[in-house]
Amino acid sequence: MKKILTLLILIPLILISCGGKTKEEKGASTPQIKAYPLYVENYQFKKDGYTFLARGINVAGDWKYKNAPAIYPYLGNVTEGTFRWLREDLGYNFVRMLAIWAAIEPEPNKFNEDYIKEYAKRVSWAEENHMYVFIDMHQDAYSEAFYKYGGDGAPTWTCPSKYYQDQPDMPRWELGYLTPGVLACVKRFWSNEDNLWWHYGESVKRILQPFAKSKTVVGLEIMNEPFWGPFGPDTFERKYLYRFYLYIGKIIQQIAPQKIIFFEPAASKNLGYPSELPPIPFPQLAYAPHFYLTTFYLGRTYPGDMTGMLQESMETRIGEAKAQNAVPIIGEFGAWMDRESTIKYLKDFFNAAETVKINLTQWELTDTEYRFQNSDYWGEWIKVVIRAFPEMWQGNLVKYSYDPYKLILSITWEAKNKDDMIVTLPHYIFKKQCSVNSAPDAIKWEWINKYQIRITAEKSDTFNIKVNAETTQH
Repeated sequence: MKKILTLLILIPLILISCGGKTKEEKGASTPQIKAYPLYVENYQFKKDGYTFLARGINVAGDWKYKNAPAIYPYLGNVTEGTFRWLREDLGYNFVRMLAIWAAIEPEPNKFNEDYIKEYAKRVSWAEENHMYVFIDMHQDAYSEAFYKYGGDGAPTWTCPSKYYQDQPDMPRWELGYLTPGVLACVKRFWSNEDNLWWHYGESVKRILQPFAKSKTVVGLEIMNEPFWGPFGPDTFERKYLYRFYLYIGKIIQQIAPQKIIFFEPAASKNLGYPSELPPIPFPQLAYAPHFYLTTFYLGRTYPGDMTGMLQESMETRIGEAKAQNAVPIIGEFGAWMDRESTIKYLKDFFNAAETVKINLTQWELTDTEYRFQNSDYWGEWIKVVIRAFPEMWQGNLVKYSYDPYKLILSITWEAKNKDDMIVTLPHYIFKKQCSVNSAPDAIKWEWINKYQIRITAEKSDTFNIKVNAETTQH
């Protein structure tokens, strides 16, 4: 649920059940179209024939709440300058932008057009700074009415008020999911009582419609961390979540057929459960599970040197994405342990992610800004998190890795003569200074803005390239 799903105590209570294929599965077909501005091909994001690697961030945790400090309710305090900082200084090229059902439809059948316009303004700020966006229909603990657990998502009116009464204290907010009120409201939603899916779908229409032809919004994620409630995770995925995804996916296809549909497995994925979600029958898909290893959020320190284990977990997610004919992207990741463990974990996490070349969106902007401005270990944290990477390329990216201590980006690239690659070098680290080393006369390179270089192959070959910062002064 939020970031650390500590529902391990629930596992013995879950009823696991398996079933055959549904009618929807048997009849599924996948017409082929290309999405815009990015499309999915061979389990990768593509743009104009280039492969595109998403290195993104969630914007933002404080967008969940109406009463959080904000320029506009549910939209935090980001400005156009914030997006410029994210893109140029920190190197992020992708935004998972939170949208809240309660903000879109605060009362039944009454939609908040002002919120939608303000949301669109923030999308325009991302566009001005050359960042792609996918809309995230976010929820935690079902609804903002469950204030004790930091709830967000559904409007209060979607569940009878009796279920919001007598919210028991819980030792962790995530355990609010186990309380009778949350379980009752979740069950009502997945059972589509009071035609709640229709209301949710109308809200999806309202938030996505302005971006149907957008050059910036690449798609929409149907729901953040769907919780299985009183159902076993596999039963939930097959019987409820799958049908919900079909319902909302058809709406997305109707109003924005050139957008990518982002979707997650049940939140039980954070507990290590394999996904039992049947194949989703839409043509342009992004499979966006989260990456929080519960073991290291239950009071244990992270020992380090576990890159192999993290890589294996990522490869499992990649395999599930391929089974869905989707591009894999980790929709959220992060670490909130002791100082030493956090740095060790993030170091291993990025080593694994670069090895498998997976797309990422980090949790989240609010926390990043806090660390940037206030944390005494920002210097250590930023060395690990703010990274150079190949953003777009022709040909085949064989492998890449970034050493955050030596400030060296290493790339092995198979390319034809005149193929090119765009490499992002965050300005905060590189200050538009670098050296690019490869075989003599094999490549040429140039700065194309303050945070990116273009590398062009001068012949057809396999190139081993090192991009090295020439200054470490910040």
